[in-house]
Amino acid sequence: MARSSHVEDRSARELEMLKLRVADLEARLRESEAGEQRLRDTEQLLREVLTVAQGGVVVYDLDLRYVYWNRYMEEVTGVCAEDALGRTPVEVFPHLVNYDIESVYRRALAGETVRSPDVYTAASPDGRRLWTVGTYTPRRDANGRIIGIVGTVHDITERKEVEEALRRSKVMLAEAQSIARLGSWEWDLVTGELNWSDELFRLYGLAPSKDAPLLSVLRELAHPDDRDVLERAIAEAQSGTFESVDYRIVLPDRSIRHVHAMGKIVHDSAGRPVRAHGIIHDISERKRADAAMAAHLCFLESMERIDQAIRGTVDLEEMMSAVLEETLKIFGCDRAWLLYPCNPQAATWQVPMERTVPEYPGAFALGQELPLNEETAELMRRVLAGDGPVHFGSGAPNPVPPGAGAQFSIRSVLAMPVFPKVGEPWVFGLHACARDRTWTGEEERLLREIGRRIGDGLTTLLQHRNLRSSEERFHALVEHAADAFFLISSDGRVLDVNQRACTSLGYTRDELLGMAVGEIDETLSGPESMQQGWQDTLANPQRTVEGIHRRKDGSTFPVEVKVGLLELNGRQVVLGLARDISARKAAEEERDLLETQLRHAQKMQAVGQLAGGVAHDFNNILTAILGNLEMSLPKLEAALPADNLALGGLRQVERAAQRAAGLTRQLLIFSRRDVAKPEVLDLNAILRDMDKMLRRLISESIELVTIPQEALHRVRADAGQIEQVVMNLVVNARDAMPKGGRLTLEVANVTLDKAYSARHAEASAGPHVMLAVSDTGCGMDAETRERIFEPFFTTKDVGQGTGLGLATVYAIIRRAGGHVQVYSEPARGSTFRVYLPAVDAEVSAPAGAAGDDAPGGDETVLVCEDDASVRKLTMHILQGAGYTVLTAENGADALDLADNHDGPIELLVTDVIMPYMNGKELADELQLKRPEVRTLYVSGYTSNVIAHHGVLDADVAFLEKPYNRQSLLTAARAVLDRQSARR
Repeated sequence: MARSSHVEDRSARELEMLKLRVADLEARLRESEAGEQRLRDTEQLLREVLTVAQGGVVVYDLDLRYVYWNRYMEEVTGVCAEDALGRTPVEVFPHLVNYDIESVYRRALAGETVRSPDVYTAASPDGRRLWTVGTYTPRRDANGRIIGIVGTVHDITERKEVEEALRRSKVMLAEAQSIARLGSWEWDLVTGELNWSDELFRLYGLAPSKDAPLLSVLRELAHPDDRDVLERAIAEAQSGTFESVDYRIVLPDRSIRHVHAMGKIVHDSAGRPVRAHGIIHDISERKRADAAMAAHLCFLESMERIDQAIRGTVDLEEMMSAVLEETLKIFGCDRAWLLYPCNPQAATWQVPMERTVPEYPGAFALGQELPLNEETAELMRRVLAGDGPVHFGSGAPNPVPPGAGAQFSIRSVLAMPVFPKVGEPWVFGLHACARDRTWTGEEERLLREIGRRIGDGLTTLLQHRNLRSSEERFHALVEHAADAFFLISSDGRVLDVNQRACTSLGYTRDELLGMAVGEIDETLSGPESMQQGWQDTLANPQRTVEGIHRRKDGSTFPVEVKVGLLELNGRQVVLGLARDISARKAAEEERDLLETQLRHAQKMQAVGQLAGGVAHDFNNILTAILGNLEMSLPKLEAALPADNLALGGLRQVERAAQRAAGLTRQLLIFSRRDVAKPEVLDLNAILRDMDKMLRRLISESIELVTIPQEALHRVRADAGQIEQVVMNLVVNARDAMPKGGRLTLEVANVTLDKAYSARHAEASAGPHVMLAVSDTGCGMDAETRERIFEPFFTTKDVGQGTGLGLATVYAIIRRAGGHVQVYSEPARGSTFRVYLPAVDAEVSAPAGAAGDDAPGGDETVLVCEDDASVRKLTMHILQGAGYTVLTAENGADALDLADNHDGPIELLVTDVIMPYMNGKELADELQLKRPEVRTLYVSGYTSNVIAHHGVLDADVAFLEKPYNRQSLLTAARAVLDRQSARR
């Protein structure tokens, strides 16, 4: 780059000198013929100099056409002088039009000396990309008039290539840092300025910034326990001795990273540190791997010590003592122990072995069995129910049993069941007594593996002990077993039982001995069943089956029987351990019920989505039908006789469309795509206001009784929707009493307890208001009750009902946070009870009713609607009321209209659901450009674009489709007048 600049300056100076020389010679040549000859010689000399010049020289006339093109230009561009002379620069190099080079030439013709921007000229003859820069000076005649331009052009390709290589290097460096999770830094130790690479900002969880006080950030994000380490590293860098340091940082999201910082200090000639630079590397993965490796090595070493303790003896007590001693050292806790038996139903328990620190002796020191109280039994149940070690105390969901905690100074517990193959379960556990202790996942894993090995050791040594006292041990274990024990002969007779079997069946031992097993288990009654059971046992000696046991009093209960085949005194017998699973069966039935409810809810949701989509398109059609009928019928009625057949047909179309609109609204309510406007309501007042209308709905043969309640709680719901709930339930009751009967409407304050909400998944506990609708009609069977809230399910004849009435009731009440219960039996009537949560608030003030006259105006309204028929109808209604109307098919067109419209736009009337840009997005975008615009949303459903879970925001104006002329003009005027009032 330096060479190129030097050549450029030298050529410019030479050119200026030659120009002065030429001007002087021209003056002299006019005075004499001899001067003319010298001028010709000088011109020849000038051409020769320009030919060999180390830079491009070009000359332009006033039309910006080349009149001179030196050899350097030919060599660099590959364009010979003959091809360039007489042509403009853009004709020779068409791509120069992209650089606005002509403006440079115009400035030179105006008298300036102008330097051009860096220009990509062309490919050089050797194929390289050629970049040039030029200096352009006015060319004047002897009288000082500008007659063209003289330009010098220099090749700067080498400089450009260096710049591009530097740019690529920076990009590659940034990519390499990102891949390696490594950021770089540079610190001026004199000025204190600290610079970070972008990747280092990201490593710290920050956005790259040039203005952040980085040294403060470095200190603030350091882990509190590592700040001293970091401060020492900073001091070392300032003193010139820093090399590397590991520390932790706490990111803004509170996650922790381990980093390794390395640096190099640069000293000045006097040996003073002046600058430091280096890298910071994310080593979190390596640290985690190191920690996992260390934990694994510790785990293996611990297991080896435990294995040695187990293998080192054949004495049970000695083995337990050695294992617990090693466990105490491994965990560094205050007490390690074994509890036996782990039987919540046993009378006593004991600690057959423990090891403790001297300060905290435990139950083993008492040297006796302890009575099993409910507190200890509950601990056993929790441990047995766990799928591994169970935590008690600090940081755990289970508290330390207060009695044992106080007696044995227990602060926290980690315990697990141990299941040797001989005898009942044991509990293996640790106590922290001196302080609260939160047990880690690694400690839990370690305890689990030690417990498993203790279980294997206990199995071996207990079996060894049983060889010495098999019969006594056998009867002791049987008598203390939690399950009923049966020993059955090959012909199906009871050989022996334990007390648990006697207790569960209500027989004495003597009564059970010799009894046929079919008299106890209903699934084995009969010789064929018994024979099949024996064959199954021979084929699978260790299996678990379910059966039904019959007590002495005749009652039955389900059992789970673990069956085993063994040899006793030279003959094969069956060992059965029976466990009462009544509670488990009840839980399974409850689970099946909940799964059925879930499937029902999923089915309702799927149908709701379909119904909502259909209703959306149908509402557009109904808007166009009803709107055009509203505008056309009055004119036709005035022009045609009242009995005109076509006019009557149009009236039938209007009534059918209105019924379709009502059906569509029920679809939207059911699918939760309508818009609810909740307010605080008094159900007493709702029933009182509906009384006359309800009496018109039912026949005279039905007695209507309303039972209000004084001081009734308030509820929060959409008043119109609650009225629809009452009306749908009343119509349903009316149809159930074709011959007359009694219809009762009742409201009452009730409180639902937690037990009720547990039985009914949709209910919440707390104060509610109940609305009950009861009839004395035909009632329903269980199968019908299961399906009444399904959409389109009806028991009425074809054409008599849509099947949406009760589905709509269900959807409205669920949206209001309540639930519905139905009680019915065939021929005994039905009662629907609606429960709505009570609220502590005053009843909302009633909204003002719209007038009969449709209000108009002279404002400008922008209508955006993707349905052409609805868009055209809306435009005609608004124009007919005096408004100036602009229409658009979509959001983009609407924004373009607003940009190109010179006058004000006071109101935007927009559909909510449109492709590409919905109504809310359009309103927000338009508000930025025209803050004065207010919005009226219209839609068949909102899909929560302008509402939250179907509930409209208080400040949003919304008109539901299908709408008519009156409702559209009233809504538009209300929005405009509200804005005027604010001004």
